[in-house]
Amino acid sequence: MNKLSTLSWGLYLSSSWTWCIGMFLPVILLHRYGWAGYLVFAVPNVIGCTAFGYVMGSAERSRQFVARYSTVLMAFSLITLVFHFFFVLMLLRIHEVGLALCLLLIAALVVLLNLLKRLSDRCFLLMAILVYAISLVAGSALLETEQVLQTTKPWYEALYLLPLTSIGFLLCPYFDLSFHKALQFAPSKHCFAVFGITFIPLILITALYQDLILAVVPVGVMLHLGGQALFSMSVHAKELSAQVELAERTRVRNVFLGLLAVVCAMMLWPNQTTQYWVDNYLRFFVFYGVLFPCLLIAMAVKKKYYPMLAASVVLAIPFLEFGVIARFAYLAIVPAIIIMCWGWLALVKGKPKLRLRP
Repeated sequence: MNKLSTLSWGLYLSSSWTWCIGMFLPVILLHRYGWAGYLVFAVPNVIGCTAFGYVMGSAERSRQFVARYSTVLMAFSLITLVFHFFFVLMLLRIHEVGLALCLLLIAALVVLLNLLKRLSDRCFLLMAILVYAISLVAGSALLETEQVLQTTKPWYEALYLLPLTSIGFLLCPYFDLSFHKALQFAPSKHCFAVFGITFIPLILITALYQDLILAVVPVGVMLHLGGQALFSMSVHAKELSAQVELAERTRVRNVFLGLLAVVCAMMLWPNQTTQYWVDNYLRFFVFYGVLFPCLLIAMAVKKKYYPMLAASVVLAIPFLEFGVIARFAYLAIVPAIIIMCWGWLALVKGKPKLRLRP
């Protein structure tokens, strides 16, 4: 029974982590750099997320971490939810769905999430198995499609992005409430090993539809994208709701609705193109590639360093813009160096309180 439960939690992790990054970022990297770009995404992703369960180590350490840094973890879930709403709108608008229908679908999605977040953990485990099975069926249907991969940049430029993707995928899992949920409630931390194995087919599916998603979306791919995105959003909505104190609910709701309004307002920008949506999609990675990793570092350094750390984040943003969006990939090394320097400082002069009791 424990083995079956561990497997279920592993699939829960695979489906909760298959969100708008894993389902679209590889498409961009494949189109730019070919399979080198895909590996720069996939390898640190699988390693970093699998390692979380063994580095955090125990349910008790996870509970201490969540209790101590709940505000930052809630912010992570909030940004991730908004990112998913943007992703849904992006795909709808790229495929020329009307403005009114887009807003109606977003409103319906908000209502649906409010209902799904009330389901039990057992229901979420069953949902995870279901959406995982749907994705495998969708992926298998794509195996016979002819793939045409045309790159726009030399493959070796993908290596400039490797330090930044490694930092993001090694550090961001510590802010993901679904990861902490699995570590706290699964019978074994080996569910993260199951995750590492079962997650690989899901991100391979992205490579199978890379030539289709911006032109036409087959029904199977729609089910994969919709099922995985809805499950991930539901998980974050549920765990965010569980963390929010009664007195904070109105504030969190207002922040969410404000951010959602900004995302919806982006549809009013004149002369929208596919490149417009892709560029704004990539701008969300300032959170996952710089901001949240630096927040983890801030937990380990003394407060006197906070102004300099904040200034470093501001300094890193233009390099991220030019390196990732303007496609001067070598400039993406600069934010990575800044973060690694701060990481070294955190290791050398870190606060003992970050080393939680085993």
